[in-house]
Amino acid sequence: MFLRGLLGIVFMVLASPALSQTWLTVTTASHHFDRNDYEEQNWGLGLEHSLSEQWRVTAGIYRNSFSKTSIYVGGVYSPFAFGPAAVGVMGGLFTGYGDHLQPVLAPVLSLEGRRLGANLLYVPPYGDHRGLVALQLKWKLD
Repeated sequence: MFLRGLLGIVFMVLASPALSQTWLTVTTASHHFDRNDYEEQNWGLGLEHSLSEQWRVTAGIYRNSFSKTSIYVGGVYSPFAFGPAAVGVMGGLFTGYGDHLQPVLAPVLSLEGRRLGANLLYVPPYGDHRGLVALQLKWKLD
């Protein structure tokens, strides 16, 4: 069910007449603050689509820090913009972390040029984890 919803969002974005507001994202790496034996090369692909100046939807797939496949879908609200930088929060649901959907609410810093950009996500400490930062690179589609 979750995968069908994700595919539906991807097809809606690709069919959108505003494809110029869509970014191809490449998840690349993470850094965990509790230096256990995590997989920190987290390659994956996704899409990020602007609904307005402050709101975006995002979905994708990547190899998580436990060497499992994760699928995510969510939204990004970025109310603070300073030139090419925007600061906000990402909320979403992730698979691959046990047998249930994992909700995430995390601050995000986005840097965007005309064609290239990056997202830096900070996942705060929770449970037994001390938190992490993750990096996505992105390319604007036209």
